[in-house]
Amino acid sequence: MALRAAAWGLCLLGTLAAAQPAAPGASAATGQTSVDQGGVAWRSLTAPQRQVLAPLQADWASIEPSRKAKWLELATRFRSLPVEEQQRIQQRMVEWARLSPAERGRARLSFQESKQIPREEKQARWEAYQALPEDERQALAQRSKRAADRPAAAGSGAAASLSAAQPTRNASPAASASSPLVNPV
Repeated sequence: MALRAAAWGLCLLGTLAAAQPAAPGASAATGQTSVDQGGVAWRSLTAPQRQVLAPLQADWASIEPSRKAKWLELATRFRSLPVEEQQRIQQRMVEWARLSPAERGRARLSFQESKQIPREEKQARWEAYQALPEDERQALAQRSKRAADRPAAAGSGAAASLSAAQPTRNASPAASASSPLVNPV
């Protein structure tokens, strides 16, 4: 369940960060920071940027420069967002920071997979999932949690997990609901 929430949060943050790509070399006067090859060091962030990105501080040094640029762009726009959106983003950042590197990788894969599925199919899967009795949804959540808690099998690369997670076109809505997606709306 935490992985599902993190995937949704990643989707939300990815959408926000991609909405306005960072301009390389933009001046600090615009609130954006130039990104060099090593990325921006935490100590070089402005106080407002550090405040917004605080949940990521412990991992900041290991974040790829391109991802840092997206986080910095989000920090730049953060104050202009509605308060509810700011709270949701901060909560998702805290959840993301708590994930292990393996869980983050699975969340990224899940996000990439969800981008490949047509909107209509996502909606159909969500509706099928919502139509399930509560006990079946809880059972699915438990299975999902156990699978997320299990370490990946040795030698099972991203390609294996991607192919195993691809939706089948002949599956019934109930079968599709066994791997529910977050509400696409």
